[in-house]
Amino acid sequence: MSTFEQFQNDFFNIFNNQNFYEGKTYLEYITEPQTNDEDNIVDTKIVLPLLLALGFDSGDIAKNTTGNAKDSSRPDFEVKLASGKIRCFLVEDKNTAYNLKKSDPLQQLRGYATSRGYELGLICNGKLLLGYDLSNPSYPNPVLHLDIEKIIETYHPTGIENLTIEQNQDLKSLYR
Repeated sequence: MSTFEQFQNDFFNIFNNQNFYEGKTYLEYITEPQTNDEDNIVDTKIVLPLLLALGFDSGDIAKNTTGNAKDSSRPDFEVKLASGKIRCFLVEDKNTAYNLKKSDPLQQLRGYATSRGYELGLICNGKLLLGYDLSNPSYPNPVLHLDIEKIIETYHPTGIENLTIEQNQDLKSLYR
């Protein structure tokens, strides 16, 4: 497991690439949200690298797998430990133009959690990363609100020392 400082470095390396996508930085890309970039940007360039930065191995992460014959739903990611025996959390991704204030992604996440036995879930549109305690799926409890875009905007000019206390706390909440 990496230290928080290593996680921070890995986190900012994900978003500080001068060629985040087609010659654009993350901040340049995100100013023009797209409706067709869930897989190639949110899944591949943001969420998967974040999961790896958090210390999960690629073997702990399953992408778009169906549950069983009765459950054909497919969360974007399932994160498990110890050969799949310990369920950590689910991730549901949306495109960068998607408004996460809509209830649909949380309803989807609740359905996945119930059918698959997970108690934690994340929703991401590339700009925001929201986390929920789903131990009672009827009453999901928000446990994380990470404004990726604002954190990168704050970090970009001068680095980590520019982050607000709240932004640092949000990163620590994700790291835990």
